[in-house]
Amino acid sequence: MLFIERHAPVSLNHFAGNALAVSRVKQWALGFSLNQIGKPLLLHGPSGCGKSALARALAKQMNWALVVIDPPAPADKEKWERQLASAFSGSSLFGDSSLVLVEDIDSWAAAKARTAITILINRLEAARVPVILTAIDPYERSLSALRSHCELVPMKAVNSADIDTVLARISKAERLTITAESLAAISSNASGDLRAAIGDLQADNPAATREHERSILERVRAHLRAPSLRASRMIQLSNLSERDTLKLYICENLPNEITDARDRADAYRRLSRADVFDGRIRRSQYWGFLRYSSDLMGWGVASCRRHPSAAFVNYSFPSYIQKMGATKSRRALRRSLAEKISPKTHTTTKRAADFIPLLMAQASALSARSAAALSGMALQIQSDAPPSPQASPATPPATSAAYLPLISYYSIDDDELAGLLEMAPSNLGKATSSTRAKKAKSAPKKNSTL
Repeated sequence: MLFIERHAPVSLNHFAGNALAVSRVKQWALGFSLNQIGKPLLLHGPSGCGKSALARALAKQMNWALVVIDPPAPADKEKWERQLASAFSGSSLFGDSSLVLVEDIDSWAAAKARTAITILINRLEAARVPVILTAIDPYERSLSALRSHCELVPMKAVNSADIDTVLARISKAERLTITAESLAAISSNASGDLRAAIGDLQADNPAATREHERSILERVRAHLRAPSLRASRMIQLSNLSERDTLKLYICENLPNEITDARDRADAYRRLSRADVFDGRIRRSQYWGFLRYSSDLMGWGVASCRRHPSAAFVNYSFPSYIQKMGATKSRRALRRSLAEKISPKTHTTTKRAADFIPLLMAQASALSARSAAALSGMALQIQSDAPPSPQASPATPPATSAAYLPLISYYSIDDDELAGLLEMAPSNLGKATSSTRAKKAKSAPKKNSTL
């Protein structure tokens, strides 16, 4: 049997490290015992800090039955939904209270379980049972809707002193012949991963070392607060797409870290220069420019922080990515229309997008013509029919037949037609007319003598 399972904490008093998280979890659990239902907890922190162990220790201390929810398999989705409904019902097979544990929720998106996350959110909204979720990086884009339904409880890497205490207790219980120097080496080489340290103790491998992947926010903080050029070069990035995401995070949060205007201008100039070198790498495929881009984005920006502050800075998600996500469907519609206009105009897709306003004007004209025809039909029907106090004239519903010339020539489907009508000038409403009125007022008057 593995040491990590045999010597798992049986109560919160035996849990090592993260005293603040343990205190908050204990307070949250006592609230449930007093019928004070709290929001689900999202425990987040690096691997091996004890997120799942904390939830299991809490279930043992509170005598709750533990129900673990895993991401569904594609073939067993209905079975998974029945299991989820049973877990949130509030009682176990023997009638005891239960604790629902959802492990590694940030990995569900990689497992193609985004629909399962949506179903889980619907369950969390009406949850009457204690629910704990775990994640390494809770700021994944796929978890943006989930975070609002949970209380985030951060957990840090276990310090080497706590790891050393746990390893000494396990070695004494297992009657291992290991020196204090070897225990200290295992503790320091584990890099805060208690699970890995216990595994190294069982394998008698004190020389094992590990590199843990940092979350994106940790990398941003490491770049902006790098104390030296060597420290900034220790931060490794795998590809250019990851570098682009990191540059957006740095650009968004740089004003919060660098408050002086001159320092901020220098930092933005160096970050812009790093982006220029990344563009040259893409065009020429000469990766020798990477050394300049990395130093400019790392120590080049951090060295502009000439008035550092030790205050905590709350980093935010890049607004550029949020805006691009909000306009994704509109940009997809524009791209689809440009691809259908391109062969008709014998131009590239990029140039064909300039003809979309013409299609909007055509759709607006056809819509006005159809509305006038329908209005005339309604007046004709009203004049021919006998007056009735109970009956009111009904306007025939508009169909896509009015837009048949546009549909047949450009092969536009219903979704594209609906999007085109939404963008049409006749459907822009009062905002367009008010904007034109303001422009007319602000425009200079022409000289009548000229």
